[in-house]
Amino acid sequence: MEIRIVSLSPAEFRLRVREALDVYVAAMGYSPRLSWQRSPVWHEHSRWADFSAVAAFVSQEDAAELAVSVHADATATRGRGRRWWFRRSHPAAASAPQDLDVRVVPAPADVQGLADQTPPTSDEVLVGICYGYRARRGQWWFDRVSAGARSAGTPLPEKMAELTELHVLPALHGHRVGWALLQSFLTTRAESSVLLSTPEVEGETNNAWRLYRRAGFSDVLRDFLFEGDPRRFAILRTDLARAAASSAAAGIGAE
Repeated sequence: MEIRIVSLSPAEFRLRVREALDVYVAAMGYSPRLSWQRSPVWHEHSRWADFSAVAAFVSQEDAAELAVSVHADATATRGRGRRWWFRRSHPAAASAPQDLDVRVVPAPADVQGLADQTPPTSDEVLVGICYGYRARRGQWWFDRVSAGARSAGTPLPEKMAELTELHVLPALHGHRVGWALLQSFLTTRAESSVLLSTPEVEGETNNAWRLYRRAGFSDVLRDFLFEGDPRRFAILRTDLARAAASSAAAGIGAE
């Protein structure tokens, strides 16, 4: 199975946003109804200055193979087009077989080859998404993180990007797709630093935490609360020079 990592223009991102949201709800275990609620937000983000996005694509034939893996224990939803196989809750999807023969192009150790990738075609299916933009005053996330950092006496870089979303279809976890998306996204950024927020997990034992630590992300704030959300979050940061060093150290074998 070949997975292509492709840079998306804002317009291409908007054309694929429903597919990207299907991956988002599958990866997070959310109700598919949430994709309709998040769609206007993601569309708005794509119009912000310095927006960049990268996505992972497979052929329709390979997507059908993933559908069999993900839905082996479920009745397929009918009448929803080719996106139906992403509409699966995380716990069952996470049990998909990991013996897939996956080749990521460009490979995680060669993400500079991203510039040589051709745009996605209508015959390809999106299975992973990563996007972000320049963090600026007036943005909901930036304003709250900035206030928290000031209260904690933690200085933030003058120019930084927010990594807003990074999600991979659960059936592909463990196949370096998230790593390739992250490394490719970092090559699109001109800022000195990239920040993100991720839910706290005891022992930092989930895939997201392992990925971010491997990529050189360090703590800015821990146990941070966003209003309206009972979960506690960690705010993490990597400098692009540190991220490049972590990528070289991790090599092509990283997940």
